[in-house]
Amino acid sequence: MDYAMGSLGSSLRVGTRYLQEQLSAQGVQVTLSGGCLEDFVCNAHEAVTHTRKPGESHLSCLRRHLEGRARFILLWSGSDERFDREVWAKLISIAQKHAVPRWRKPAVNPAPSQHPLTRRATLPEYLVTKAVKQGRHRD
Repeated sequence: MDYAMGSLGSSLRVGTRYLQEQLSAQGVQVTLSGGCLEDFVCNAHEAVTHTRKPGESHLSCLRRHLEGRARFILLWSGSDERFDREVWAKLISIAQKHAVPRWRKPAVNPAPSQHPLTRRATLPEYLVTKAVKQGRHRD
């Protein structure tokens, strides 16, 4: 039993490292917690038992699934597209559990963002000096 647990722990570390490499290679910009990475790796391990092709090694199948999870994380964090197919349900659940951020579309016509100290104030007429009215003011 201890050997199996050690093997699982080793496999989890190797899978987590591989997933991190894939996320980096695909340009994923979000930082994921260790627990989040481990949940995605465990999910990939579960998928291997159901989807391994004849003649395919466990490691090769695991890599295929980890690459798929990296693509999912890239799509999840880089778009606001809906993931409404059943095949995404478990991955969505993991992403939501760990609050993996989603990209949000900016508003169509956003109001200009101006810091109150940098925008020009509109002065009431009674505060405008004679020089300003005649165009002899300095900015």
